[in-house]
Amino acid sequence: MRAPAVILAALVLAEPCRAQASSSSGDDPRPLAGLDATSFPFEWRQGSFEFGSDLDQPFESLASLAERSLSILRPWIGRGSKSRLSKEAYRVYLCDDVERIRDLEKVFKIPRIDPDQGRQVTFRGGFYPSAGMIAIPSQPGEDMRWDLVHEIGHAVYSEFLLGYLISIGEGICEYAAERMVEDEPGAELVLRHRRDWLLDECRQAVEAGLPSLHDFVPLGHWEFLDERVRSRNYALAWSLVRFLNRSEDPEVVGRWGDFMQLMARRARPWQAFQEIWDVDRIDPLWQRYVAGIARWTPVYGEWTIKDAEIEARVAPGSSSWALWRQRPQAATAFSISFRLPQDLSPELGLGFIIGQEDWENFVVAELRPGNLLAVISRDDGRWSPAHESPLPRAGKGPAGKTFRLDCAADGSIRLWLDSELILEKKVGDRSHAGWFGLFSSRPKGEPGDEPLAAHFTAVSVRLR
Repeated sequence: MRAPAVILAALVLAEPCRAQASSSSGDDPRPLAGLDATSFPFEWRQGSFEFGSDLDQPFESLASLAERSLSILRPWIGRGSKSRLSKEAYRVYLCDDVERIRDLEKVFKIPRIDPDQGRQVTFRGGFYPSAGMIAIPSQPGEDMRWDLVHEIGHAVYSEFLLGYLISIGEGICEYAAERMVEDEPGAELVLRHRRDWLLDECRQAVEAGLPSLHDFVPLGHWEFLDERVRSRNYALAWSLVRFLNRSEDPEVVGRWGDFMQLMARRARPWQAFQEIWDVDRIDPLWQRYVAGIARWTPVYGEWTIKDAEIEARVAPGSSSWALWRQRPQAATAFSISFRLPQDLSPELGLGFIIGQEDWENFVVAELRPGNLLAVISRDDGRWSPAHESPLPRAGKGPAGKTFRLDCAADGSIRLWLDSELILEKKVGDRSHAGWFGLFSSRPKGEPGDEPLAAHFTAVSVRLR
């Protein structure tokens, strides 16, 4: 099943290539006589995938993403288990309405399955294991990359794992889509919208009261998909799989591979889950994780968020950002602060990002190695000259002090170390043009070096 599409008309793939008609070969099932549901005006075959679409698509880039997804998801899910794949190629049908998908079900003799009585479930197509087929709706201008990877996740799940636990299955597919799309060129818009949707649903779930893992993980199929709670359940499933893969807590870390191997041998996934993790112990850890990501949006780098204690992993020659979930309104004041580590890294810059309108427009204020304070803006993809100055009384050192940014309603910013004002600068409208949050940079290092941990403790945010 696929997550709801968001702002479809806005998510446009760049430089679509014209599809080339191709014919498939082999012993795969053929359409029944008299039915032409598998005939599409645009078709493409590449590697392990055959595409058919009612609309022109950037097939070459979609197929490349699909192949890359298979190569990464198979070892992540399969963990050395033997694939049960029986098809030479997966069929992917991008349909302009759901009735077209219903016709495909008839062609491949897939029984129609309707929800339990009393459940409100909207049909959206999905992955069909018996036919090796992905059939999902596609609207003009819609970026299909997230949904495509999501359904490929279901395909790989069916290749290796026994039984189906929908909370784990949908969580795997949403997390897989996030992982693959965040590395795709030109995918910032669809990534931002889909991740924002998930995080917004997590935030609403936190405000309403999170379910326990004992209640959430074993949810039944139609209970999970009921439209009244469906969006929340997709978000919580994504957050759970993300937590199980990213948490460094000793109760969680290093067990995902064992879980996948056990799922490949046993058709009782909830029982397998309880054998791998102590549910009572990890439940409060997951609850805190969801509450953390509901407040923050990790944009670049890997982030661990535990209440007011936040850690980023920063790769050489890159930066890591996490944005506060609530954007400041125009002509209002806000502030953000954290305590600097006692052992400041000589390789990392620590500070803030404000006015993050998109990936090409924002302002950074950070304490750089060597006790240099820098304020620099990026406008339409170009960096302005950095306003860089040594800290006053640098000999005393900033380690262990509270670093705070105050932004006034008129767009002027003030930077403080404890109660000492160290810089005042007019940023103007840029300060409220977008989101704000935490920022860390690592300008030096070799490509093969391990990421460094940037620590933000006692983090505080105020909107006025």
